[in-house]
Amino acid sequence: MDEATKVVTFMKGLRDGPVKTYLFREYPSTLEAAITLAMQEGFSLRQAKLHVNVPRMARPVMRTGGPEPMDLSNATAAGHQ
Repeated sequence: MDEATKVVTFMKGLRDGPVKTYLFREYPSTLEAAITLAMQEGFSLRQAKLHVNVPRMARPVMRTGGPEPMDLSNATAAGHQ
């Protein structure tokens, strides 16, 4: 079997998704290159998903409605006018 047929057979066997799309866009010339690219792309996708799922500190809840704090920066003490 020639190299091009091996590459096409490998690419057709992949599940539909980002890895397969990436390989069809790059279209490697050897089976070894196709496997290497598929593994690299798969790794990159897993890394990206890990960074997306990193827990982050919750943002403070902004309450609306109800009393609001007063600006006391211009206030003077009672009796000091």
